[in-house]
Amino acid sequence: MTIAADGSSAASLRRWRQLQEFRHAIRILLPLLLLLFILAALGLLVLEKLRAPDSTAALLPLRALATPTHLLELGGLLALALIVLLSVYLGVSRRAGRLLHSARASAAGRPEPHRTLTGNDELGRLDAAVQELVRRLARAVQRVSDGEKRLTRTLEAVGDGYWEYDPDTARYFYSPRLQRRLGYPPGSLEQRYGAWAAQIHPDDLEAARVAMRAHLQGGTPRFEHELRVRTADGDWLWVLARGQVAERDSQGRPLRLVGAYTDISPRRQAQEALRRTRIVFESANEGVLFTDPQSRVTDVNPAFLSLCGYQRDELIGRTPALLGSGHHDQAFFQALWQALTTQGQWQGELWNRRKNGEPFLSWVTIRAVTDKQGELSSYVGIYADITHAKAAEEQLERLVFFDALTGLPNRSMFRQRLAETLQGEAQPVLLFIDLDRFKLVNDTLGYAVADELLVEVTARIKAFADQAEMIARLGSDEFTVLFTDIDDVDRVAVIAQRIIDAIRRTVTVQGHEIFVDASIGISVCPDDGQDADTLIKHADIAMADAKQLGPGKYRFFIADMNRRNAEQQRLEQSLRRALENGGIEVHYQPKVRLVDGHIVGLEALVRWTDAERGVVPPGHFIPLAERTGLIVQLGERVLETALRQLARLHHLGHDDLHVAVNLAALQFQQPNLVERIDGLIHASGVPAAALELEITETTMMRDIDHAIAVMTRLRERGSHVTIDDFGTGYSSLEYLKRFPIDGLKIDQSFVRDLASDANDAAIVSAIIAMARTLQLEVVAEGVETAAQWDYLRRHGCQLAQGYYFSKPLPADELELLLQQNAPGNTPVAPDASEATQGRSQDGAQATP
Repeated sequence: MTIAADGSSAASLRRWRQLQEFRHAIRILLPLLLLLFILAALGLLVLEKLRAPDSTAALLPLRALATPTHLLELGGLLALALIVLLSVYLGVSRRAGRLLHSARASAAGRPEPHRTLTGNDELGRLDAAVQELVRRLARAVQRVSDGEKRLTRTLEAVGDGYWEYDPDTARYFYSPRLQRRLGYPPGSLEQRYGAWAAQIHPDDLEAARVAMRAHLQGGTPRFEHELRVRTADGDWLWVLARGQVAERDSQGRPLRLVGAYTDISPRRQAQEALRRTRIVFESANEGVLFTDPQSRVTDVNPAFLSLCGYQRDELIGRTPALLGSGHHDQAFFQALWQALTTQGQWQGELWNRRKNGEPFLSWVTIRAVTDKQGELSSYVGIYADITHAKAAEEQLERLVFFDALTGLPNRSMFRQRLAETLQGEAQPVLLFIDLDRFKLVNDTLGYAVADELLVEVTARIKAFADQAEMIARLGSDEFTVLFTDIDDVDRVAVIAQRIIDAIRRTVTVQGHEIFVDASIGISVCPDDGQDADTLIKHADIAMADAKQLGPGKYRFFIADMNRRNAEQQRLEQSLRRALENGGIEVHYQPKVRLVDGHIVGLEALVRWTDAERGVVPPGHFIPLAERTGLIVQLGERVLETALRQLARLHHLGHDDLHVAVNLAALQFQQPNLVERIDGLIHASGVPAAALELEITETTMMRDIDHAIAVMTRLRERGSHVTIDDFGTGYSSLEYLKRFPIDGLKIDQSFVRDLASDANDAAIVSAIIAMARTLQLEVVAEGVETAAQWDYLRRHGCQLAQGYYFSKPLPADELELLLQQNAPGNTPVAPDASEATQGRSQDGAQATP
């Protein structure tokens, strides 16, 4: 700070400098006057000597001058001069000294009052000027002091405390407030430069030094730098350090640097959060779009640009209507804006259109953003492209809930729709459709033909059930039709019959004319059930009952059907227990050589006597075993028991006997069938040639290549293979010559009316002739009369079995019969009446 000087002050300063020069001159003259005085005294002594009588002649001229009068005048003049100079010097020095002392005190910042110099001379006027200068200087010092106090208060106010730095001593001063802000007690923070450097984060220190050095050297108007400062608890505090040189010397070197720290941690945290938010914004997979309150786009992220195909400058300032697809109506957007207005956000699926015109589906979340005053400031939309996900979801839904072949809903979808319907007021009617003879088509003509047949059947059902709530395919050849608006049961019956008639019509697939029928079961809500599972179950039971009436029939569910179904379930449980507890028996029906009536072989037939039911006919439990899969376990039990019994008979001397065992379709499909048979043969000890395996045509035609491979492996081991129930299945001569077989078994349906039906007789004769040509052994089953026996023998049939010879016998009775039929004994056959009576008592023949 400088003090302005007026004209009088400048003149006073000039007079002050003149006074100083005068004092300096007197200081020089006083020693000279003193020297002259000394010289004058010495001169007086010399003159005194000259007056002495013994003075030399050379000094005589000077004696005339050294008179007392002269000497006194000279000494007086010198003394007076000395006194005058000394008085002047002392007067001036005292007055000037007081002025000097006052000036020095004022210069030191301690202006002191002094006694005013009187007089109107130069010193008096100088004193008056100095007094004015001191007063002004005192006011200036006070202003400086007040300014520094205001500066201190300002620095304390604008920041979190202030600091000072002395470049000469490299020491810092920290205000108490600053020290407390950093967690230190006031006065405890070291003031060394090294201590200051230790407080700065290592990553920020060098940059801070460079910034401070640049300011100290005059390169920047102020020092300002953001850095981290260590607090007392070891944390780092972000501060804005600002400072400025407050004082420099005459050479411009900085004497003092003053500054303040301001805590900027919240701002830095906000900046870091903003930076992270921006990173997320830029790298997010979802498209993000910002608009102003007028829906004009203000910002988008790269993902949104990738999603819509536009460039950023093509979107900024436009509205999202640019992406409109036309998929949504006005009501949709009204609901969207209503949600934004009332709830502040909206979520949902939104169809848009890319720049290239391609539509895409997004899951969109739109939020209204408000400022601190609650005023709308912007909208933000987040777009997740779900086009492919939606397509995959729909595809998955089709796979999960729809049949891939027919496109109809599957069992799960049908059950769900039926359950939803039952929650309303409608009383649904359910039709359960099962195709008759479809399995035969599938087994003989293959899956491709069967699939085309199912597609055609689906079309025919749709044509006559066009008013149905839903048509579904539940399984291989099972369909259901759901009606919700039919009150008249008679109308349901009409629709069922029309569906049966439509399906019955001939279907031509890949050159094959196919004839199938349909059996339909009907259940009606609420009489037949009030939940989905019960209605489906009862319609299924009614369909099974319709099948028992023959192909192409429909039945409404009645309570007795449920009872019969429950009985089937209990029968299954009993059969399982019988298999586990050894309740299954094997009976044996002899095979007789027609030319001499001797027994040459046996057929193993399964029998079951239940503790509660007594003897259960094979026709009751064998179909049940086939439906439940128990037929595999049952068939293996029969095979094991038959081989063990045959081994005993061989041991008893009946070495020429062989035993025939039927292989069920499911059993024949087992991948380890041959190995299982090998193991049982080895365990029994009988030769493989003593085992004959009977396989139906339908079983062989299910998978021809597999059948040929299995039969070939069985024959290679020595066992015999016979086609069972020949003539009732596919009966193709083309396939017959391909199969590795040893014989044919004529079905009893052709033998039963052999004597009275010319067609049956012709079929039997043809089969025997064909077998003879192919060198195959022929066995006729179900022989019950002498006429049948005679006809078969006359036409060249080698073997026969039936009640005419013997009913199926348990093992002990079989052994007695074999003893009676031993070589040398004449076999005796029962008469026809006994045979018929025995068959009626024992029940229909059936093999596993």
